[in-house]
Amino acid sequence: MTLLFFDLGGGEVFMILFIVLLLFGAKKIPEFARGLGKGIRYIKNATDDIQRDIQNNMGDVKNDLDVNRKLYAEKRDQDPQNQSQSQPRSKENDDSAGSDRKEDDQKTDQTKSD
Repeated sequence: MTLLFFDLGGGEVFMILFIVLLLFGAKKIPEFARGLGKGIRYIKNATDDIQRDIQNNMGDVKNDLDVNRKLYAEKRDQDPQNQSQSQPRSKENDDSAGSDRKEDDQKTDQTKSD
């Protein structure tokens, strides 16, 4: 028998149990084991409660996020300024921006050649 996390064999486990028996006596060992079991159960219950609280709060946050997302989408659809911004720019603006870019490119090419 090998305990993987401590890398202990049967002989080592037997020696530890013998030392515990000598230190605490036969009458104290059941009380010690009972207290150890209660402590482990208390810790397990506490971690389960924490996990349950986290899951409940995550559900609440997700619901709030969904509601906010819907409200934002509704407001965005109703906002007249947003609708005007979503329209594409006129062709005149696009042409002038393109010619400005061409002039900038030509200036850059001239400075590189000098």
